[in-house]
Amino acid sequence: MKKIRALLVDDEHDAIDVMDNLLSDIDYIDVIDRISNPLKVECNVSKFQPDVVFLDINMPGINGIQLLENIREYNTEVYVVIVSAHRSYISDAILHNVFAFLLKPVNRHQLKDITDRILDIKKEVEIRDYKGMIKLPVNDGYVYINTNDILFLEAEGNYSRITLINNQAYISSYNMGRLHKKLPQSDFYRINRSCVMNKHYLFKIDKAKKNCVARIGDNEIQKEISGVFMTTFNKILQ
Repeated sequence: MKKIRALLVDDEHDAIDVMDNLLSDIDYIDVIDRISNPLKVECNVSKFQPDVVFLDINMPGINGIQLLENIREYNTEVYVVIVSAHRSYISDAILHNVFAFLLKPVNRHQLKDITDRILDIKKEVEIRDYKGMIKLPVNDGYVYINTNDILFLEAEGNYSRITLINNQAYISSYNMGRLHKKLPQSDFYRINRSCVMNKHYLFKIDKAKKNCVARIGDNEIQKEISGVFMTTFNKILQ
């Protein structure tokens, strides 16, 4: 089982140090980035694709709830744990689908309980093998697909449409969010609320039309993109 990749966000360096030290005692946690400037959070979430973000709320320029709203525009799957000294934010946090709320000063046992739950969920949803194949339930059984052959995932209610680069398509009983978790996060990006795309086939982004073009051989496919995706993805490739 791969380690849980954690990103820490707090404008107070001492608070980040405390959280980093607490997480260092948990052997399956890997802190991949520490951010004290809240304006860098969105770009780094897209760049590093963490499994969990430990997010402070009271920060200069933009608060944690605003950041959470922005992150949810293009990534609904990352686990977000709010870390705050203020109970008054709990209701707002719940509305934005946070995984947990930790009060400062952080209790070591509560933190371990939260990370244990994340680990258990990751174990349950992990179905990729070492060859990059995934097993997906479809109407008449299962299909086994190499993740490199997936072009798009698109939401169809509680189901997902998986479109391959050879133009074959399958409907899976997994919803798009659940399926997105099972794919290599560094390769697949949510380009709008209802579509995930394999970045290796991205050819062009049109800022004026707010769409992108995927190219497979001579075939080109246009998809609508969100402003958040356009901004963060271009920053990653700078």
